[in-house]
Amino acid sequence: MLETHNKHVIVFDLDETLGFFQNFGLFYYTLQNYMQQPISFQLFCDMLDLYPELLRPKIFSIIKYILDVKEEYNVTIMIYTNNQGPKEWVQLIKRYFEYKLNRPIFTKIIYAFMINGRVIEPMRSTHNKTYRDLLRTTRLPKEAKICFIDDVYYDEMTDDNVYYLDIVPYVSSLHYSTMVERLVKSKLLGTINQKYLIKNIANAFINVKYHHKTQKDYEIDIIIGKTIMMCLQEFFLEF
Repeated sequence: MLETHNKHVIVFDLDETLGFFQNFGLFYYTLQNYMQQPISFQLFCDMLDLYPELLRPKIFSIIKYILDVKEEYNVTIMIYTNNQGPKEWVQLIKRYFEYKLNRPIFTKIIYAFMINGRVIEPMRSTHNKTYRDLLRTTRLPKEAKICFIDDVYYDEMTDDNVYYLDIVPYVSSLHYSTMVERLVKSKLLGTINQKYLIKNIANAFINVKYHHKTQKDYEIDIIIGKTIMMCLQEFFLEF
């Protein structure tokens, strides 16, 4: 049970907010099937390190700033996601951020309400994200000051105690062939047949659409990261 005296709560969405992980998830599970054995957490981290483009620019600086002021502002950090993958996948992303910053970050994950018709998060009442469900699943007090960061706007997340950052979705244009090439060059898996691996990965990615990003797009992503930081500072000081 979470403590009920938290003064400030930062709630992050996962996909297209912390980063663009859907293609990496497909790559990861396809690779695991190819290897016919589980991928260790350390290998997961080493692999994700090969693809920094998948993480929202400035996201580590943003989280580090929150951690630096955590005690001063009595901060709790959470994830509120609609990710349709297994819980294990969301936990891997959570653990990756904590591994990179070498400390605990997220005290709570609110998972998707339903996946494939099966209820996953029974304390949620809908696939939409709502302020009421947030309080119910976390047992936060109504007076808690919440900064909610998401690339989707949910009407029912609005409240006098919610500082809503509706940000531009972050997407990556990284192609699967580039992902395979970097993995092979890294030697993380030892010596592997690149052509055979690409063939396996290509079959999994046959229906995946890619987002072409210009230099201007990347510059905008950096500006958005800086804006999130400024908004967080405002949240702590004035909200």
